[in-house]
Amino acid sequence: MTDDRTPEETTSDVTRRRFVASGIAIGAAVVWNAQFPFANAPIGQSIAYAAGPTGPTGPTGPTGPTGDTPTGPTGPTGGTGPSGPNQPLPSDSAILSGLRDVTDVRLSRKGLTFKQRFVAAGTATWGVYVVFPFVRGRRKRKPIRIGTATGTISATGQYVTTVKFTERGRALLRANPRTQVLLRTEFKLKANGRRFAARRVARGFRRR
Repeated sequence: MTDDRTPEETTSDVTRRRFVASGIAIGAAVVWNAQFPFANAPIGQSIAYAAGPTGPTGPTGPTGPTGDTPTGPTGPTGGTGPSGPNQPLPSDSAILSGLRDVTDVRLSRKGLTFKQRFVAAGTATWGVYVVFPFVRGRRKRKPIRIGTATGTISATGQYVTTVKFTERGRALLRANPRTQVLLRTEFKLKANGRRFAARRVARGFRRR
């Protein structure tokens, strides 16, 4: 086998190998001791190693135990305060007197409005009746109820109440203008459930 290169090419290649072999290694780079116009691009440059990837973060250590916080002893419970005095119930006569104390009565075609005094708590029911006059030689007619109302009495005092008439009651009043109107109050005491009743005839009440 023959070598086809010319003497210039052979001499140039050999010379290049000699100069490459004369390089000095410093650390992780190769530095050539001289610059050569015929050198390739990498010759005479510093070539650094590429940095490797960062390793994974190690696991976090376990959290230490929480310290105990001492709790102080619970203080003693205070004693129960004294009970308030029991209010005595009003007498029966005082309750009936209040039920009969009906003032500021106003009678109209639609209803009856009035003020009434209560001396104890309870439930009240009102009824308004038409009372027909007695006629000699005729059978006495029974009173006819023409309106009702119910209310809760929460405290003592005077209450304003309106009892509305039914349609039949309004017709009776129109047909019998001289009839009497009777107000009946039934009261149930809240303390013991006792019942009281009182009535008041609306005689001479002004009509509007």
